Amino acid sequence: MKISNSTILITGANRGIGLALVEQALAKGADQIYATYRSLENRARLEQFGQRVKPLHLDLSDRDTIAQLAHAVPPLAILINTAGLF
Repeated sequence: MKISNSTILITGANRGIGLALVEQALAKGADQIYATYRSLENRARLEQFGQRVKPLHLDLSDRDTIAQLAHAVPPLAILINTAGLF
């Protein structure tokens, strides 16, 4: 899998495994990372990475945010899904 210069979507990226994957993708040279978060207080964790990481709201219990995400993200090279419901 080629990460360098890729466009990646990482769901559940505001903490834990998802956040670690954002950090690793940046270190491996990802061009653009679309990183989802569920609550606004978690958005700041993703904003610290600068322009290569675009935070996007995603709540899997809300169909509207799922539809909005589908329209906000361009064609991807890699999709990593770590978001889930408790």
